Amino acid sequence: MQRVTFILLIVGCIVSGCDSPNEEERPGDLPIDANATVETVALYQNLKALSGSGTLFGHQDDLAYGYNWWDEAGRSDVLEASGSYPAVYGWDLGNIVEKQANLDGINFENMKGWIEEGYERGGIITISWHMVNPVTGGNSWDTVPTIAQILPGAEAHEN
Repeated sequence: MQRVTFILLIVGCIVSGCDSPNEEERPGDLPIDANATVETVALYQNLKALSGSGTLFGHQDDLAYGYNWWDEAGRSDVLEASGSYPAVYGWDLGNIVEKQANLDGINFENMKGWIEEGYERGGIITISWHMVNPVTGGNSWDTVPTIAQILPGAEAHEN
């Protein structure tokens, strides 16, 4: 739930412009930051176009599986519940080095196709990576402290 809330907050902020009293007025089709990169402006304009006057939200693994289904072409719980696909499609690359599927069991080849499908639909694609702990080899939820051991000169830096 925190991930969805965070995405909603970010998207809402981008679409509304996050007005600040210290910023100069900008045209409505441009982000408030006059130094925004070309890519940031394109993302902002895409989000505004997608939102219309509504709310945008994202869904992790939306095209891969859902309530009582797995890997069925054209399916999406968001689509079935709301009538449209999500604005933001989240995907995780955890296990990409070790396996052909991520830590949720999603085949990477299929994921690439779903990423393209979401992009072609005008969606925003996010990629996360729950990596292996470089010190213990444990999963992303391994809580053994590692930062001091991976800094330059430390014993696990090369990992």
